[in-house]
Amino acid sequence: MSIKVKFRIWLESERGRIGRRLIKLLEAVEETGSISSAARNLGIPYHIAWRYIKKAEECLGKELIRSKKGGPGGGGSELTEEGKYIVSLYHKIELVFKRLIEDLRIDL
Repeated sequence: MSIKVKFRIWLESERGRIGRRLIKLLEAVEETGSISSAARNLGIPYHIAWRYIKKAEECLGKELIRSKKGGPGGGGSELTEEGKYIVSLYHKIELVFKRLIEDLRIDL
């Protein structure tokens, strides 16, 4: 029997933690330009998506998303530089771990 090594990554401060769910949400906001569209694409209610973002911003003490009010030109949201950095950092860490366990195989 072969056993695979699995892992989960989260970034943590004394105020909370950030995991894959938030990273997926931030990526979806970047892709769609909207928190509501991102939430819809991920199958989560808007208020839950908003709560994830606000909790993460409190955890980090940084703004992750910049939103523009609607109107004639339309509204929208985009990642701040800090938001882009968090997504990038998460993926870099994930890649390091994937490479670390890539060739590791446990046979029983």
